Amino acid sequence: MVFLEFLYLRLAPRQRVANGMHISNLSQVSHLMSNARGALLLSGHIANWEWLAIGTGLNVRPIHVIVKEQRNPRVAHFLRSMRTRFGNIMIDVSEIRRVVRALATGGLVALLGDQASFAESVAVPFFGAPVPTFEGTARLALRMRSPLLFLAPVRRTRDGYE
Repeated sequence: MVFLEFLYLRLAPRQRVANGMHISNLSQVSHLMSNARGALLLSGHIANWEWLAIGTGLNVRPIHVIVKEQRNPRVAHFLRSMRTRFGNIMIDVSEIRRVVRALATGGLVALLGDQASFAESVAVPFFGAPVPTFEGTARLALRMRSPLLFLAPVRRTRDGYE
């Protein structure tokens, strides 16, 4: 289903994509998203994270999404076209200065934080076992004094997420 939605997102009408992402607690967090030091939006590879990013960009304001460039040029072009068609901005994971600049100007910066980390990273208990985790996101939020918000898309109907 998520794969088919990826294909759909490349050509879907703006209003269908926007309506397909209902942000249930936007009124409670909108003041955090309008922080002068920006905000970090953290999620993981949960449900359709692409719809989450595009829908958030349409329902709140365009966001800067940290991405790792794909090796296959056709896949890279497809993903970039899909991700940027409604105004979101892609930042390569290696371009930390662009991330800092986006936050410093009040931008929303989104990233997925559920990738495998190096063994020498900070270990966090997860179901009773120590799991290496990236600490860069938390350090960046603290250094920039930017709020860190967790987003998780939950399928609400066959037409979208909440």
